Amino acid sequence: MRNSNLTRHAEKRLGERCKLSPEKLKRLLDNGVAIPVALQKGGRHAKHLLYSCPDQDWFIVIQDANDGGVLTVIVKGPFHAVILSEKCRKCQE
Repeated sequence: MRNSNLTRHAEKRLGERCKLSPEKLKRLLDNGVAIPVALQKGGRHAKHLLYSCPDQDWFIVIQDANDGGVLTVIVKGPFHAVILSEKCRKCQE
């Protein structure tokens, strides 16, 4: 994957939902700090789990797996627990 870059939509959502700066988010993604949790069939979109220390919360970052473009940032909600527990179960097998 290429270096991360944010779409206008992602920059707007990041500012609304998270205290991380666009530069800090890109640095965390590019340095492999985010935890990959899903890759869309066909490999187009990747979802990463990322902890923000300033927010003291977890976020899901949806990124184009081909060009590194961050499409959006979502606050991790209770429904993500199902996805993450499934991912953890598969890792333990």
